[in-house]
This record gives sequence, C-alpha cells and structure tokens, in this order.
Amino acid sequence: FEITVEGKGGHGSAPHQGVDAVVVASAIVMNLQSIVSRELNPLDPVVVHVGKVVSGDRFNIIASRAFMEGANRTFNPEIRKQLPEIMKRIIDNTAAAFRATAKLEYNWGCPPTINDDNIAEIAQGAVKKLYGEEGLISMPQLTGSEDFPFYTEKAPGAFAFLGVANPEKGISWPQHHACFDVDEDALQVGAAVYAQFALDYLATK
Repeated sequence: FEITVEGKGGHGSAPHQGVDAVVVASAIVMNLQSIVSRELNPLDPVVVHVGKVVSGDRFNIIASRAFMEGANRTFNPEIRKQLPEIMKRIIDNTAAAFRATAKLEYNWGCPPTINDDNIAEIAQGAVKKLYGEEGLISMPQLTGSEDFPFYTEKAPGAFAFLGVANPEKGISWPQHHACFDVDEDALQVGAAVYAQFALDYLATK
C-alpha cells in the first residue's frame, strides 16, 4: 500500500501556521499498529508494516507532504479483504485530527499460500518413498509472500521447500541474503520428488 499525506508547509519557528506532515505521518504509522492489537482476533496472525516514510526538504521547514509505503500479511482471506477499509478509516480520521488529508492507494499483492490437503499428502508420501521419514520436515506457517497461490486458484496444489544448504561446502546462507547460494547436488532431489509425485498422483486417477 501507499499513503500520501497532505499538510501545510511553513517555517519551524511558527508551527501553528502550518500542518506538519511529518507529525501526521508518524501518528498514522502508530495508529495503524492498533489494527492488529485492537481490531482483529489475536488468534489470527496479521502483519501491518510500514517500511518507507519520506518527507521534508530542510531541517527548519515544516513538511507539507509525506509519503509512505508498506505491506500487509495474513493467512486469513477474510481479514485480507477487511484490511483496506480498516486502514482507510484510521488514516482518514488520524489526518483529520491534525487538520491534514491523506490518501490510501491499496495494491493487492499475493493471496496467502494454503496447501490442498490431498495434494500435500501425496507430495509428503512421495518424499517418504524416496528419502524416508527423515527426508521430510513439516514447516511452520511463514508470513513470506509467494505468487504460487495464483496457480492454486486454478487447480489444487501444494507448496514445498527444497533444502539446498550444505555447510560442508560453505553454503548455508538464507534466501535473500547477498551470499545465498545453492548446493546443486540438491537439484536431483527436487527432480526425483517431482517425478515420484507425478506417478503417485496419476495412480489416484
């Protein structure tokens, strides 16, 4: 999402003559945090994150505008639908309290990745056939985003990770790290699981 705050510029020596967009933006950031703690079921994990705030031109000038960017994450499709409306109410009312205005631009990203139980069971069975129980690790829920759900909107599917680290080769950095690398010996593992899954899936038809 993107939030633009419109205040009124002025000189730092006369704050009463302006509407400080920095103060308004700061209040909006803080008030948005109340969504998770005060408006949503605490049993449903939700992240409301503002990752970028840009405002002001000089140290002694009251900023007339502020710009923010952020992202929301949740596993619950219903909460995902509710968030823009909740955010807009908080943003509009917070800005109005400071005599400012604010605009929310909400850009829908990826929906939550939710595995199909039947497909996941077949995939887990394929791993166990090839590599035994020790070859399978059940992952906890993660709040990262993936475009995989756009596939599962068309057909049932299951998302899995392939372990590609190898400390003996110095390959142990997490994804998105500048030093991330792949032990290419793991690629045959992924290919084998894909093939076994395909055979097992077709056997159910």
